[in-house]
Amino acid sequence: MVPKIATIQKKSHKAVDDFINGLSIVPIFGAINRYAKEKVRLRKLGTPHHDDFDLLIGVTAIEYGLILVTDNTKHFNKLEEIQLENWYQRRASGTST
Repeated sequence: MVPKIATIQKKSHKAVDDFINGLSIVPIFGAINRYAKEKVRLRKLGTPHHDDFDLLIGVTAIEYGLILVTDNTKHFNKLEEIQLENWYQRRASGTST
């Protein structure tokens, strides 16, 4: 029984390693200016963004032309030019693209 568990663990570790190796790190430095402008814009609209990290994630996605996949769309839908996808909602409703 132990060898079977060891084999499963090795496969799991390989799957995690493969996933991590497929990721790219996106630097945030190019998005800092956009972050500041968006924070001011939202404050002037009377809808300040309460989660600075989500704001930084959102503007970084905008800066690099990326689609942000999240189930937490309410923290991002006020950002101009943001491209959002909610895979959880799409799967729950049974639709796909």
